[in-house]
Amino acid sequence: DSLDGGLWRHHLGQLAYYRGDFPEALRQFQQEWRLQAQRPVTSLRGRLQRSLGNVLTDMGLLASAGRIVETALAQQRASDDPDRFKTLGRLGEIRIRQGDQTAARAAYEESWDLQPASQREGRTAVYLGHLALLEQDLAQADAWYQTAEQADRDQGIAFNPYRLMGRIAL
Repeated sequence: DSLDGGLWRHHLGQLAYYRGDFPEALRQFQQEWRLQAQRPVTSLRGRLQRSLGNVLTDMGLLASAGRIVETALAQQRASDDPDRFKTLGRLGEIRIRQGDQTAARAAYEESWDLQPASQREGRTAVYLGHLALLEQDLAQADAWYQTAEQADRDQGIAFNPYRLMGRIAL
């Protein structure tokens, strides 16, 4: 097994995750972790930790997911990893599920601010809209969904089902 093997393991883990086969996803990520441990820490470690956080979140293991995502975030801040905004999005989701809307907002807003204005993902604005819905601030939710629509349009994304769900909830 080499680093390439580790990348393949990540791909297999992602496929298992999207199938809902969390035990298999964890097995593949464990193999990738073993291979990455033999090398200096790179941005791949943060990506792996974020992926583990995804699985643990969906398994309901929010405390463990939060710890591993926070570790990834600390490493990404130290290395100025450009994917840090994705990890902040994961942390926001964990915090929402834990009932900490203030921490979720801070994570989502930092994620939004880190993205270059011309490359912002509508998904982050959608999350901020969903958070506003949870807070029963319908005007703010609507504003974030409009922002998401423009960001998606700027990125050539015609359909965002999460934005649509938010609009329906309004």
